[in-house]
Amino acid sequence: MENNYYTKTEIDLKFDAIQNELRYNRELTQLGFEKINERFERVDERFERVNDRMDDLLTKTQLMFSNFREEQSLARIDELERERKIKREFILWSIGTTIALLAVLIPLIIRS
Repeated sequence: MENNYYTKTEIDLKFDAIQNELRYNRELTQLGFEKINERFERVDERFERVNDRMDDLLTKTQLMFSNFREEQSLARIDELERERKIKREFILWSIGTTIALLAVLIPLIIRS
């Protein structure tokens, strides 16, 4: 070492130390990447759950809207049936009243 020379053993030890440090750093880096991949997988799972929830919400909303439209249609049909019945009753009352008036007026016209 006095002449700034290294022995083969010293060089081998330094290379071994460097190699071990590189291996250790590579393992740490690999562990870091694995942790990052795990986090991304968890984030993907969360996005999947959110996506599933949104799909469920959309399905429920469509079902509620469909039920609402069906209820509105049924209500409209009921309303139209009621209007038809009222109209029919009005026509029957009108015919009955007309017949009753004719029954009273015809004898009066014939006597005069």
